[in-house]
Amino acid sequence: MTIIAFPRNVLQSAQWEQPGGRLNRQRSAFTGRGPELDFGTAARWTVSGDVVRTTPETRRTYAGFEAACQIPGARFRVPAVEDSQYGAADNLILNPRFEGGSAPWTLESAFTLIDTGAPVDFAQRGLYTDSTRAFNNALANAGVAVPWSAGQTMNLSTDCFVGTGSTGTLSLAVNFRNAGGSLISTLGANLVSLATPNQWQRVRATVTAPALTASAVIYFNNGLTAGFASVTNPRASLMPERALVVAGSSGRSLNLRGLVPSVRALSAGQFLTVVLPSGDEQLCRVTADVNASITGTATASLATPLREVPAADAPVELARPWGLMRATHTPGFGVEPGPVYSHEFSAEEAF
Repeated sequence: MTIIAFPRNVLQSAQWEQPGGRLNRQRSAFTGRGPELDFGTAARWTVSGDVVRTTPETRRTYAGFEAACQIPGARFRVPAVEDSQYGAADNLILNPRFEGGSAPWTLESAFTLIDTGAPVDFAQRGLYTDSTRAFNNALANAGVAVPWSAGQTMNLSTDCFVGTGSTGTLSLAVNFRNAGGSLISTLGANLVSLATPNQWQRVRATVTAPALTASAVIYFNNGLTAGFASVTNPRASLMPERALVVAGSSGRSLNLRGLVPSVRALSAGQFLTVVLPSGDEQLCRVTADVNASITGTATASLATPLREVPAADAPVELARPWGLMRATHTPGFGVEPGPVYSHEFSAEEAF
């Protein structure tokens, strides 16, 4: 079934609910009690909210999304949190979505700030570069080094679009430096080799800081020898965006690996999204802190059971979980003088 892009920045507010719980049925006339029933594997999340009021110029994105929702089988991913569950310190890169301009990035001649034309669930502004202006950089944080330590793993990711036939390298790179500021090593992710040509996708990689590291400078480097590329929403963090499933997970226990050793991955009450074998993507809430062992493994205790047994190494979203939803509101809109348009939005989990 089709998964369509959910617009960014359209919900003014959202209310999530998961009906059920341990419900009491008819009470016994003899005992005065009733059986408690587990709501089981079919617990379904619902979400409703207010859509921001729009003008004719700004309503196109939501109007196009709502029209696509009317296609039978159309599903979409609604963010369950406003931003990363890890908080403001999650991303070492300032202004990763280029909102309000490119500051504090330093853009050399190879990179141009553009409206990306990306699907609306990606950031709308980003950087463009091509092979005619290779071997220049876009420096995050104006090239200022951020503190980092030897042996720490830096989780890198970015949304990118690489043109068909592009060759060479376009790297999200890190210069690791010692206490004196001298370069020790340059590591990173070559987006040309990691991305599928001619489509927007999120690319992820990890690099480990070498001995003597005291700081890191994060940047894009254009080494394209043919073609073009666009990038947006880069991230560099100690915390991974995703973990992987360990075989044997089922019921209310989800075994994870790939976490930061000896660090709390999630707090009780936070969410995760696990990809299931059928293509279902289940949003779950954890009932206790998810604390990683010294080997980076942990067991997440879930408030609701898994609908399927996940495959080993299936991805689990930790930073920005979502619900895979389908629309339940009646398509339509209101028009007020101005003209100003208003819409209603509601959806239920699709599985």
